[in-house]
This record gives sequence, structure tokens and C-alpha cells, in this order.
Amino acid sequence: MSKINGRLENWQLNIMNNTIYGEIYADPDKRWKEGKFIKTSLVMQGKLRVGELIQTKNSVYLLGEEKKETIKHTKAYYTETDRNK
Repeated sequence: MSKINGRLENWQLNIMNNTIYGEIYADPDKRWKEGKFIKTSLVMQGKLRVGELIQTKNSVYLLGEEKKETIKHTKAYYTETDRNK
């Protein structure tokens, strides 16, 4: 895997399209504001557990704490192409 592009907290896997929704932190390139709610691109590899690295089509993330409740606001997310809007 490449360099880590950030840490995802309060994340959940979307089993319909194999992407992850969550809050992004520690982006070394400052593409995202701290805590911004995003949707990743397609998850390509990695174990979906706290402390593991996952690789998406475009990035590598460290997984923080998993969200325990269902995400109800799935339309209120940002994709990897939205960045700091």
C-alpha cells in the first residue's frame, strides 16, 4: 500500500457499493477539513477493523473507531473529489 491519506473515524461500510462513509482526520495533504464526512471510492483491499489500513481505488486510510449506529443521512456526504468545498 502507498502512503496513508488520512484516518477514518465513525466509519461504516456501504455493502451496496463497497465504499466507506466516515469522518476524515489527519490528511497529510490537507485535502480535507478535519472531521469532514466523506464517502471513499471503492474499497480494494484491507481488513475492516479498527487499526487496519484499507486501500480504496484512490487512497489509503487508517481505520479508527467504527460507527455503531446506522448512518441515516447518506445523501449528506462528500466524495473524494469534493475535497475542501
